[in-house]
Amino acid sequence: MNNKNKIKEFEKKMLRILENDYYLHDAHILSFEKKDTRAMITRAYIIEGFECGKTKKTRKYFVKMITEDSIYLWKLMQFAKNVYLIFSSKELMFEIFSTPLDMAVHEYRRLNMSASINLPTPKVYGINKIDKNGVMIVMEALENVKNLDKGISDEILNEVFSYLKRMHDADILHGDIKLSNILYSNRIYFIDSGLFTNYINIFDAKMYDLACTICALVPIATVDRVIKSALRFYTCEELSSSCEYLPLAQRRPTFEVSNEQISEIREIVEGVRNHKK
Repeated sequence: MNNKNKIKEFEKKMLRILENDYYLHDAHILSFEKKDTRAMITRAYIIEGFECGKTKKTRKYFVKMITEDSIYLWKLMQFAKNVYLIFSSKELMFEIFSTPLDMAVHEYRRLNMSASINLPTPKVYGINKIDKNGVMIVMEALENVKNLDKGISDEILNEVFSYLKRMHDADILHGDIKLSNILYSNRIYFIDSGLFTNYINIFDAKMYDLACTICALVPIATVDRVIKSALRFYTCEELSSSCEYLPLAQRRPTFEVSNEQISEIREIVEGVRNHKK
């Protein structure tokens, strides 16, 4: 069975689970995140249907599908990042998920940790096995979700860094920050999460998160606006430490940051740092 047919089969089973376990009548795919399936980690859907009862009330769920192919690609990406760290004479930082269920449970736990410190977090209603090779996470479908784009305001930039700082102050790590994992629906939400090694230096992990956030935002805002916003929540020393991880973040296929922009980030950070000495 080719990959396209395999996904179609998973989608049919996913809809049956929503109808049987979540009592969603006439469940159907309203929309899905369009990605090149060759670069798919997880596949995200908005599922719509009718709740049980006489009122025929419409209900939507946000559903993420995680398959063995997702885990295979995840392992390759984590391996590539660790190889870069080895050649940069740095400690290994990234761990792998062994199964789709491991990835789903990890995300569920991180979202619960974020909710425990009152960060805006989509509700998780359940984790279900699609079959032995796939898992689905059923979450709250946020209303009026907008993609962060080149019209991003300073207020939203500040909200992104504020969210990240509150996570870090509670020693919650993300590990997979990119634009598609930052949702805006009248407020900022972070979804998904990566996996660091158990023995990682927590400060280094935070600085990697910060570097990824900067690389995610620079293509949709000017470098000086992004750094100005980051400095509202992080110190010059922290920004300087995060610069060590800019080349690693830049190599991620989800970022479009040039060498010139990386140099500009470093120059601005060091300029502010030297000015404050």
